[in-house]
Amino acid sequence: AENEQTWSGVYWLDTIEPTIDAGAMALDNSYVEITFNEAVYMSLGSGVLEVTDFALTFVANGGTATGAVITGLTKTDGTALAGGESVVRAQITVTGLPAGTETVEIKPTDGTSIYDIAGNTALITETTGALTLRDTTYLAFEAVLVDPTSTNFSDFMGVEFIAGAYTNVVEDDTNYENTSTFLVDETATQLFLYNTNAITGTVNRLSFHIIAAATAEAGNGVTAKIWNDLTGTWEAIDTNTDGAMGTTALVYDSAVDVENYIDDSGIVRVLVYSTNPATAGQNAVLSTDWAYRRLWNEINIGLQYFDGVEVIDVAIEPTEIGENSPLRIHKGGVNYGISLVDSDDPYASKMQSKTANDGVKAWLKWNR
Repeated sequence: AENEQTWSGVYWLDTIEPTIDAGAMALDNSYVEITFNEAVYMSLGSGVLEVTDFALTFVANGGTATGAVITGLTKTDGTALAGGESVVRAQITVTGLPAGTETVEIKPTDGTSIYDIAGNTALITETTGALTLRDTTYLAFEAVLVDPTSTNFSDFMGVEFIAGAYTNVVEDDTNYENTSTFLVDETATQLFLYNTNAITGTVNRLSFHIIAAATAEAGNGVTAKIWNDLTGTWEAIDTNTDGAMGTTALVYDSAVDVENYIDDSGIVRVLVYSTNPATAGQNAVLSTDWAYRRLWNEINIGLQYFDGVEVIDVAIEPTEIGENSPLRIHKGGVNYGISLVDSDDPYASKMQSKTANDGVKAWLKWNR
């Protein structure tokens, strides 16, 4: 083993136990990658680790998911363990939709579960640390990005695309890049999942602002679609075919039949892909820098003001969430809270108010 040695007589003795150096949560919460300081085995220098060699602790921390279990172990490429790996992926299944507060922690089941080649065992105190499950409302700033190689991808894709045609999504700072294979008619594709269960009250409106770019031999451009769960079809949001590689803004905003786009699990699916496919000699490449969403539970009660250019409708907090806003209006015997946001919010109006605890906030526009 490649670790510190002690000298005893005429032999070098390895007496250093294996340790867990790091744990990392997958983008779609489908696995935890566990990194050891050396090759590990199920027994002295041999054997393949099993699920029962690890113990997972789930803590909800007030979140919406209710549990998580380890369902399998693989190498980092998804293939079966052979014994002697220093990095192991623990495949996990989460019950419920995470809100981003839940954590999982993985440790050896006991002091005789994990060995190195010299027979030293990992201590039961070794741990990945508490790893936070990703909120299924967010990623690429605002959504969960589903890896096309994951089993979840084909489940959510419906009938339009085939999961096996795409390579892994690569995260590079704030850029999320997907490259298709060298197969004719295959597009570079990303799927974003938005969790409406984290929203208090009824979702009355959906808004998406997607900043993306894609290239292909037949022409550059990005297409986005939203899943209509009532009809079981993908509906066009927007298509943009740029003459040069660059960011493309695609916008969807609707308060009509919103419930049709939310499935039984409370998920809204948005699909982004290269408008043109790969060819025999050139990949299609897609990068999504920003996938902003607003799931509106706000309502419009007719409060308006003129900002010098147009009449602005002001968004109001729904009555079912109570009176949270410090700025309120009384109408028809009901007290309503005026929705306040940061001034850089895409829907921030020019009207601003200074609050006691949060400083200056802008009134939220209802106008699309």
